[in-house]
Amino acid sequence: MDSEKRVAVCVECGKEFEITEGWLKMVEEKPGFQLPKRCAACRLAKKRRNENNLGGSTRKPPKNRFPKSVEKEDDDFKFD
Repeated sequence: MDSEKRVAVCVECGKEFEITEGWLKMVEEKPGFQLPKRCAACRLAKKRRNENNLGGSTRKPPKNRFPKSVEKEDDDFKFD
């Protein structure tokens, strides 16, 4: 089983980590499943950032696309 052990380098911290047999098995069995790019500590940190909606993004919330005059409801229009 030692021949199946793989080592990868984390894209965030640069440390080497071992890819377990479980990951290798999932990659083989599930189409589209990829090997991890991050070590366990960095995956957990990223998950926490995303859960808190702090994912490092500086995006502002979307602005209202329509002028207020378009948003007003037309009370004169009625369905028959």
